[in-house]
Amino acid sequence: MRLLRAATFFVCCASLAFAQDQAENLRGSASVTTVDHDGGVTVQKVMLSGKWGGNEAIAYLPDKKIADGAIVFSHSAIHADNGASVDLLVFALTLARAGAAVIVPKRTLT
Repeated sequence: MRLLRAATFFVCCASLAFAQDQAENLRGSASVTTVDHDGGVTVQKVMLSGKWGGNEAIAYLPDKKIADGAIVFSHSAIHADNGASVDLLVFALTLARAGAAVIVPKRTLT
């Protein structure tokens, strides 16, 4: 059930992003793999693929029947021109421990 929720959540997010120009190209397959379970949070890797290409994301799901909220990040890391970087996955895990379902696409903002 948790697997289906994570895949459905990510497909909905991806659908919104591509809806204007590529709605017909979103048909494809999705796979979800549980990576870890830590501190009341299940960590899953979500893979989507289709004619449009592919994308990977990490989903953090709290051990609750109903999450307190849902958060979608647009990037998993931020890198500045001076070399400084911020990994948003730590923040996403913190939000999940607080009760929110969080999904983070594997993508870096420079």
